[in-house]
Amino acid sequence: MKMVYCLLAIMASSPAWAGDACNCTGAPRNDYEIAKQAYQAADQELNTTYQAALRSIESSISDDRQRQDTRDRLKDAQRLWISYRDVDCDAVQSMWRNEPFADYMHLQCETKHTQQRTKEIDTAYIIHG
Repeated sequence: MKMVYCLLAIMASSPAWAGDACNCTGAPRNDYEIAKQAYQAADQELNTTYQAALRSIESSISDDRQRQDTRDRLKDAQRLWISYRDVDCDAVQSMWRNEPFADYMHLQCETKHTQQRTKEIDTAYIIHG
């Protein structure tokens, strides 16, 4: 079981901090706190990018109706994405519910989804000068 935990920690985490998440002796080294911090940072970046996208919509679309429609659709998409992320990560956690790292896996799932969504919003809505 110790090896399974370590393999999952390495597979689920980014290369930048995979080694910090587990000492591969079976004893997690602040794995939950590391995952929580990573998720919080990703969530903050998503919020910043989302606000930048709303500003970009305001400044780049001159037609009032089109601007309102685009803003409303982005907000709807974001609400639906949040629901999807939550259900998907709950399923991941459920998969591992009998393991001590279930909460860790949930946070890893949230982080990966959040990082991906940030890239999607950045690419689709923000005009880079």
